Amino acid sequence: MMKILLLLLTLIISAQVFAQADRDLYIYNDSQDTLVITPGKTKHMTEAPSKAITLAPGQNGVYKIHDDGFRDGAQIADFQVSDTASGTKNTLSFEHKLSASGWITTIDYDGTLSVNASCGSSGKNCLAPNSQKDASNHNATVHFHSYFSKTPVFEENFSGNQVNEQNWNYRDLGKRNHCINTKDAVSVNNGYLTITTYSKKLSNGKVANYCGMISTGTSKSGRGFLYKYGYWEASIRFHYTPHVQLAFWIQSPTMGVNPHDPEGSGLEMDVFEHTAGAKKNHYDQAFHWNGYGKYKKSWGSDHSNSSLDNSKFHLVAISWTPCGYTMYVDGHKTSRSPGSVPVSHAPEYIILSTEVPFSYPSGGFGPLGKSHATFSVNYVRVYPYTGPSKCTLT
Repeated sequence: MMKILLLLLTLIISAQVFAQADRDLYIYNDSQDTLVITPGKTKHMTEAPSKAITLAPGQNGVYKIHDDGFRDGAQIADFQVSDTASGTKNTLSFEHKLSASGWITTIDYDGTLSVNASCGSSGKNCLAPNSQKDASNHNATVHFHSYFSKTPVFEENFSGNQVNEQNWNYRDLGKRNHCINTKDAVSVNNGYLTITTYSKKLSNGKVANYCGMISTGTSKSGRGFLYKYGYWEASIRFHYTPHVQLAFWIQSPTMGVNPHDPEGSGLEMDVFEHTAGAKKNHYDQAFHWNGYGKYKKSWGSDHSNSSLDNSKFHLVAISWTPCGYTMYVDGHKTSRSPGSVPVSHAPEYIILSTEVPFSYPSGGFGPLGKSHATFSVNYVRVYPYTGPSKCTLT
């Protein structure tokens, strides 16, 4: 039996939220384009497991490591397995765990193992300058380059005392279902934005409800922000109020233009949505494409989080790459899009909104200044995707 070779792949993570993230590790056979973590099954490896596979004779080849953690996107490293053609079966085992310095993946193989510094077919060097790898490729510590920039291409911290109209536009002003979108519902104070759903009693005795909705969609003046791919995140909090729907979402201005090309037309991505009928600590994450008419298609998932309505800000995010989408809440992966969801290749913009889509209390929500139906946003950031222009994980 040959000497056991260890390869430590240390994935460097920003110290803030990332150390709490659930991360998945995929192992692909490069020649077969199949997942090989569990023999015969296309399953992935989740947080802190130990897995092993037995390689039969003839299963030599290059295997790809794909870590689906925060801002690592379609990060790939290659390792070469050999010696399985000799007629013996060798064991390839993996351990994926969180340490004080970040996530560590240990690969243990009782055959010959070597590392390729190239990131799959992209040709990009996976090794950061502080990585160490000896000439024989044994016992290497690899610091990956991230496929998301550390510098945001868009950052809104809501400083001052009014909406920054260089970044934001008021969206769909006027009547929308059972609410009137108005600028008065949107305010900036104490370092965050607040959208308040409130009501007024009219002279005829009826109640009128008021909501707010802002977006970075380009206005007639050319202001706004649209972008393709990236890591999009917002720090939000809300006060649970039945009948009120609130969301941090992303949309393409050309969504539904061509139902035969949803990738080119773009999608609606509901990164975080607390619907009007949702329970206190429930939320959904969803995708919609091909417009809102007869060609509309959707995919979504429902979730719960016992701490959502705790008066604290929560970080919600989406990783959008040519390979697909992964969504997070407070550093924990909550959704990954299936293959049936088209990957948008269109520039999209941010929307922050409240609305009353169905019904409302007979007395309304209270006047502005007294209503508790609030949706606050501490900041919004978008980090550019810097990886391959095409998905290398097929």
